Amino acid sequence: MNSLPKIIITSTFMSLASVAAEDRTWTAADGRKIKAELVSYDIAVAKIVIKNKRGEFTLPFTKLSEEDQTFIRKLAGEEKEEREAAKKAAAERAGKTTKEVTDAGNSYHVYYPTSYDVAKKPPLLILFSAGGNGSGILENFRQGADALGWVLVGCDQLKNGMDNEEGNKIFSDQLAHIEKRVDHDPDLLYMGGMSGGALRSFLNSTRFDRPWKGIISCGGWLGGTVNYDLDYPKKMAVAMVNGDGDKNANSHVPGDTQVLEKRRCKVEYITFPGGHVIGPPEIIEKAMKWVEENTRKD
Repeated sequence: MNSLPKIIITSTFMSLASVAAEDRTWTAADGRKIKAELVSYDIAVAKIVIKNKRGEFTLPFTKLSEEDQTFIRKLAGEEKEEREAAKKAAAERAGKTTKEVTDAGNSYHVYYPTSYDVAKKPPLLILFSAGGNGSGILENFRQGADALGWVLVGCDQLKNGMDNEEGNKIFSDQLAHIEKRVDHDPDLLYMGGMSGGALRSFLNSTRFDRPWKGIISCGGWLGGTVNYDLDYPKKMAVAMVNGDGDKNANSHVPGDTQVLEKRRCKVEYITFPGGHVIGPPEIIEKAMKWVEENTRKD
């Protein structure tokens, strides 16, 4: 079976929080020491995950020194402050599209819906275009976002013809920044896009280990039989939204549907009058609503 390496970055908007990778000497309550990188921590269940060349280890707080427990609690406090700051910024940006830039210089655009509610964790839809235009790909999705309360992110730089390694590096950087700076529910993650952007969504679902709940593919495909054996997430809700005159995209619907259904995904085929173009806002809203209604609840 063909497979691509999965890149794992834990979201800071979960109780399981990610941290900057750096070695630290950890001390157990009985005085034993171990040098390892902190992978994640979970305040709710009082556990941390650390990693060194011997592998990953899960440790309960009760087996850590007071100094190490204080260190973790400080990180948790900083995470909470960042989360509250993101919510405040989101409320001020409701109904607007804003640009974010990572430390590495990669950019993306964020749209918070007019229906944004700071008391709720909104679903997040990450979108890609064939030409790497993050703001442009958001246009036809805004109506659905306002109706359903979804947050939209349109990624720049990522475009057709890009080397896979380069694309993975850019999206890894963008995703880490998005998870830290954009308010969303980490258990309601979706991707989508137009043409090559839709293909990128499918491929990213196999490369980046997240609880992806669904994909909205506009004029897209899985990339042919060479990608049929990839490890697509199970039980996704996938809406294929194609113009009725888009012969190329429509020719791949039967085969792609079969592949995804073998992964126990739900697939809906939605058409509209047109060719190889993104659907009008009302059709995109219909697709988003279907995906939401068919999102797995586990």
